[in-house]
Amino acid sequence: MILAFLATPLGRGAIVAVALVLALVVNNSHQQRKGAEKVAAKIEKATNDAISKANSASAKSAAGRGVRELDYRD
Repeated sequence: MILAFLATPLGRGAIVAVALVLALVVNNSHQQRKGAEKVAAKIEKATNDAISKANSASAKSAAGRGVRELDYRD
């Protein structure tokens, strides 16, 4: 009975509709993963830049000796 339904034009249309929805779901999932990877890379780059700036500032402070106490700023 199910095979007979799939042989009709309505059944073939249903198969095409299910395949289209499945393709859209897979594409959406791929795009979300790609966007998440891009955001993670952006955050990592910003963190690395901030660390670099902090290291540079600490090397320049207190006449090149760096910060002596992390909780106290000269």
